[in-house]
Amino acid sequence: MSKFNVRLADAANRMKETDAMHPKRWKNLGKSMVDSINRGQAPRVLAVGPRVVGGLKRLYRKKPGHGGMPGTVFEVTTMNDGAFDRVGKGSVLYALDTLGVDVVDIWGNGRGTQGKTFESIKSFVSRPLEIREHSISGEDVMNFEEADSVVLACSDSRVQVHDIYSDAVVVSNAGNILSPAAIEVIGEMVGKKVPIIMVMGHTNCGAVEAAKAEMPDTELAPIVSIVKHNMERSDGKRAPEIENVAFSAGMLKGDAFAEYHGNKLQALQGKVKEARVEVLASFLDFADGTVKGL
Repeated sequence: MSKFNVRLADAANRMKETDAMHPKRWKNLGKSMVDSINRGQAPRVLAVGPRVVGGLKRLYRKKPGHGGMPGTVFEVTTMNDGAFDRVGKGSVLYALDTLGVDVVDIWGNGRGTQGKTFESIKSFVSRPLEIREHSISGEDVMNFEEADSVVLACSDSRVQVHDIYSDAVVVSNAGNILSPAAIEVIGEMVGKKVPIIMVMGHTNCGAVEAAKAEMPDTELAPIVSIVKHNMERSDGKRAPEIENVAFSAGMLKGDAFAEYHGNKLQALQGKVKEARVEVLASFLDFADGTVKGL
């Protein structure tokens, strides 16, 4: 068995083990907390910044007022230069305008990304915000070369990838959809020979609900158009949240194509196929914390 296949098998086995552990962690939150999670989200802070192992939400585990509890941090991944694509911008505005978040934490990797992110936010947000800047230090993150997966997840504050896949590089946006930032991060990690790509959706997704209502908030328009496209291209036999995840995974596998991504998606599909990366899709159920493969 090749070195890559060994790494793939080991990573897949670890993911299965942690999938099975998560319902117990969810139950330990207590019925009151789980009921609150299922009623909706009310994050205290919007965290924006580059992709990191475990995701930005992991960095709040020991912060006062957060304690690593689901529902406190809404996370949006920037482009590698610190800017936002249209989906990232829509995700930020959803947190600020729809969810009413007033505190924004800008995380940087020491390459000047914080300044670019700050200027980007100021260019499309007019109301006063408490903006705090943080640097991601070496002890906060693992080496990317050690990551065994890259997970495209939803920004939703109740989704905490690090509690399920601690060795995953995380890219987050509202609706867990392929975006320019997601394509950039996934392509980078495929180049670093990560063996698994996962798209992870969840129940009670606000982006999917907005797409189903067909009356999206202005800030969600770029996101809703993609989610609607994904839903319309499916056979409709499964829940819309699941179809949205499945179609994005299908694009990564090369089984589907979306014109709005153009050559960047085609290039990524070629890289994924050439590298023989395993593409998985999963779904987190807030009712009991189960993570189901699709």
